[in-house]
Amino acid sequence: MNAPRRVRPEAPARRGWCPGLSRPMPTGDGLLARIHPPLGILSLAQARAIAEAARRFGNGHVDVTARANLQVRGVTDATRAPLAAFLTAAGLGDARHDGGPQRLTLTSPSAGLDPDAPVDALRLARTIEALGLAVAHLPPKTLVLVDDGSPDLADLEADIHVRALSPGRTALGLGTDDGPRWIAECDAAEAADAVAAILHAFARTGQRRMRDLSRDALSGIVASLPRTPFPPPQRGEGDATRVPRRLSPSRPPSDAAPRTPSTA
Repeated sequence: MNAPRRVRPEAPARRGWCPGLSRPMPTGDGLLARIHPPLGILSLAQARAIAEAARRFGNGHVDVTARANLQVRGVTDATRAPLAAFLTAAGLGDARHDGGPQRLTLTSPSAGLDPDAPVDALRLARTIEALGLAVAHLPPKTLVLVDDGSPDLADLEADIHVRALSPGRTALGLGTDDGPRWIAECDAAEAADAVAAILHAFARTGQRRMRDLSRDALSGIVASLPRTPFPPPQRGEGDATRVPRRLSPSRPPSDAAPRTPSTA
């Protein structure tokens, strides 16, 4: 007789579950433990550690997720703690233990490789990650897309979009079902603080994803931020009526037509 499917008693629904190392998710082949490499970067030693961990503590299989994280499958109740300890020692442990996102940002695989990129996406993402750790009650799937103009990020869905416009300048947008709603333009040096303010406002809504908010709720997030009034936006700029302090109203990037949400 086949072994019964592994399901924990009174386990929360899998929808919305974001497993980590300390909180793996029950699946049909055991527990699934997700690894969130900081900024999506692995050293050779860390890659070897993951391969060894999958063999020692799982069933040998490693998945790559749509957000460039990794998953070890076939973990058991007996091996989950040793797995977490082994990978934490390799610098791959969970970043937080409050139910918030283990990895908040997503960048292009080529981020940081082009010295002529208009924005240092890795540096910006690193700062956003650090500031995000201080945001309480942030939903586990919250994602900030830091786009330095790379074409491989063109159709990705996120809760907050930070997109390079020109050297040192970025546009900020909120994720909707119809693509980013661009709300402001700012210096790259100001972008991380602006994103942190948006994250705090989003966390207060109690919703799981930015796209779940109504149009009025999105406007409420913008209006709740430190702000200064500005004239009504031009056609195609969204309907936000206020922007964070020190930011100026802007049109979204010229190629920023509404994007089709990804299925990830």
